[in-house]
Amino acid sequence: DYQQECMKALDYAQNLGKRKFLIHLPTGTGKTDLTVLYIKRLLESNNAENILFLVDREQLAKQAIEAFQDILPKHNSYWLRAGMEPQYKQITVCLLQTMINKYQEFSSGFFDVVVSDECHRSVYGVWQQSLNHFDAFHIGLTATPAEFIERNTFKFYDCKEDKPDYTLPIKNAFKEEYLVPY
Repeated sequence: DYQQECMKALDYAQNLGKRKFLIHLPTGTGKTDLTVLYIKRLLESNNAENILFLVDREQLAKQAIEAFQDILPKHNSYWLRAGMEPQYKQITVCLLQTMINKYQEFSSGFFDVVVSDECHRSVYGVWQQSLNHFDAFHIGLTATPAEFIERNTFKFYDCKEDKPDYTLPIKNAFKEEYLVPY
């Protein structure tokens, strides 16, 4: 099962001290749920206390909040929106665009894990500045990693040979029936 393989890869990377991890999975294979399940393991084993889940669209924020509330109902989560004061709950979901103006309200060590959904859009410019503020284990989620000079997803996540730390090629997702062809 690819989810178990990915979890093992995340554990292995974290045990080796790798601070950034890139997950490349096709759209529809459950990147959010997979990551929330991994976060559950970290929280229950006391290897993480505060989580930041960054997204670039409101629909993804709603999806993330629902996943956290479904999978981790005993842990406090909230959606930090523009104009709100941080609530300093255990799980913070936030739009990247909002975090650009909020990251300095958090100490660099406040979050133990920073997840960036659609990370190929968040690793450059002012977005990168807000990501780099946090001294945390960074997990990047994407279906389409970017390899441009000014925004290289592989470089930001310290990937060797421009390959993600974990990937499930779309052909394998079809073959293993995680996705169904049109």
